[in-house]
Amino acid sequence: MWFATANGLNKYDGYEFEIFQHSDYDSCSIPQSIVSDIYEDSYGIIWIATGNGLSRYNRDQNNFKNYYPDTTSNSILGRIIHSIVEDNNNNLWIATIDGINLYNRDMDSFTQYSYQSQNLQKFFPTNLYGDMITDKNNNLWIGSIEYGLLMYNINTQKFTQYKLDNFESGKQANSSVTSLELIDEILWVGTLDNGIFKFDIGHSEGNVLNHYKYSPQNPQSISNNNICLLYTSDA
Repeated sequence: MWFATANGLNKYDGYEFEIFQHSDYDSCSIPQSIVSDIYEDSYGIIWIATGNGLSRYNRDQNNFKNYYPDTTSNSILGRIIHSIVEDNNNNLWIATIDGINLYNRDMDSFTQYSYQSQNLQKFFPTNLYGDMITDKNNNLWIGSIEYGLLMYNINTQKFTQYKLDNFESGKQANSSVTSLELIDEILWVGTLDNGIFKFDIGHSEGNVLNHYKYSPQNPQSISNNNICLLYTSDA
């Protein structure tokens, strides 16, 4: 088992923990000890997202190959990595604060898709992390603190930015997104200090079905509006 922590990557073999931390004297250590995501792809490769670059775990050497942004167009775009996911065709995508990246396995390089090039609206200037998932139509749904809820159409290579309106007042709400969970065509969207939105992705322009917020007058409401993680259990 692997554990992402704020002070290193932890590997547990059933008996003891092995802790991987960044070292300025070891280029094969992880880029930073703050780890935000761990993903094992369909090829059995373990990828690690950090606040200072992306890592690929080398099982044979028990160390890491690291990827950092540079001035070339085939490097990874963005130093702060949010999340890692594969699409329905086993393509690996990496979300950062600056955009998303498609990993080229044959060339060991990246194709960059920048948020800035799409003239997206920023909601909240911060380097906090977000989330990313895929739907059955092979679209990428990206939750970002800075840019809110985004959908990336892989076929058209275009971003769509969705504004999450307050379900009761109809006014635009804080759209900074921290976590996503998809059940059929219902996307559950956790936000930064604005509760949870129930969002219909089957609607052509997206449709907020409900908005769940903490209310001191309602003991059945959620306990806090700052959502850290959404997760679907089997029961």
